[in-house]
Amino acid sequence: MVMTGLLYKDFVAVHGKGIAAGLLLVTLALLTMPVWNRSEEGILTAAAIVICISLLLPLAVPLYLETAVFTADEGKKKKAWLGSLPVAPKQYIASKYLFVGIAYYVVLSVTAIWGSWMRSAVEQVFQEFPPMELFGLIPLYLCACLLLSALELPFLAIWGVRAVNALKQGILLLLFFLIVTYLLFGDLHVLDRYSIKGLVTWLQEHQGMAMALQTFSPVAAVLLFYLSYRVAGALSGRKEPEDAC
Repeated sequence: MVMTGLLYKDFVAVHGKGIAAGLLLVTLALLTMPVWNRSEEGILTAAAIVICISLLLPLAVPLYLETAVFTADEGKKKKAWLGSLPVAPKQYIASKYLFVGIAYYVVLSVTAIWGSWMRSAVEQVFQEFPPMELFGLIPLYLCACLLLSALELPFLAIWGVRAVNALKQGILLLLFFLIVTYLLFGDLHVLDRYSIKGLVTWLQEHQGMAMALQTFSPVAAVLLFYLSYRVAGALSGRKEPEDAC
């Protein structure tokens, strides 16, 4: 019951009902589209929207949900609130990791439904649709986002949102200067060798490597996510995040 309460609290903190309603509306609109729109232009427009949302949706977890669930608990009364509940520090950390894990599972399920719809809708109009290959990369994309969460969550749990945001801003500023420096003085022809289409082609030409990536990447990502939880749980009893003013 305690874990369920913590998960529901995080669900409310991230405005979960609004997010769930939005995803449901988009899914229903896609599922009913063949009934009210069979034109090539309409299907192409819907396919482009689905691809964009499917690529942005996984990023919502590390960029929004993670910080939102920790921000909701920050403040001067945090220790008093936690101390009044029968919740051990490891249980508190476990609830955060479980919530993030469930969020990734929901994203995977929703994008799988959208991908199935798009494949069936597009195949009725086009024999070949190269952007459809992007959906084959979404599981690997989700694994990369899960690894990002595994790296970030221990710092959020121990240092707090303010410190982590300051660190991320410093890293992004450094990356910005490095990118600008390369654009000014580097060899820009190198960028012509890399593209999403080239990556898809490479995966098609190396089916064995693609199968290995699709098989072992989720396992490795989940194991590292669990290891991240163990580290955060072990450190959470030694130091509390700083209270926000």
